[in-house]
Amino acid sequence: MRTRTVMMVIAIGAVLASGAFAGDEILGRDVARGGELRTVSGSLLYDRNEWFIDASSGTFELHMGPLGHDEGLPFVDGSAAVVRGFALGEHIAPIWVATGDETYEFWFEQRFPRWAGEGARRNADEADRDDYGARRLAMDDPAPASSSGFAGGFDRDGFEPAYRNQTQRPGRGR
Repeated sequence: MRTRTVMMVIAIGAVLASGAFAGDEILGRDVARGGELRTVSGSLLYDRNEWFIDASSGTFELHMGPLGHDEGLPFVDGSAAVVRGFALGEHIAPIWVATGDETYEFWFEQRFPRWAGEGARRNADEADRDDYGARRLAMDDPAPASSSGFAGGFDRDGFEPAYRNQTQRPGRGR
């Protein structure tokens, strides 16, 4: 009985301890949702697979979604940059990052990530990436019309879903 009680206390302690450390990571969507719109300038820093901007007001981690961890991202450690985005504490979800002669966009001002597309999974395919891993805007590449007249009626493999070809059966209340 005593051993069982000790084991229960250890198990409960382990669960509580793991819960205390699990919530420490701040996600980009939380930064975008709760942050205030700011523009900071400074130097880009790369540390442990994360990009930061070292500005006069502090060092901020840049939350650029899956594109921020892409090794093909053409940022240079130590280069001058200007970042406009949503700042929350020591984190920024950048709308854009300007460095060198280029500007790279990551979030919409409406607080939605650009890598997620603009609906209808128009930006879901890897083929939609440009040379730097950023996705094209959905409005630049309109969805194809299907044979049944629906825009964007094809799935990712180019096949029209079967439910689009079915006629709707009358039901109660319709």
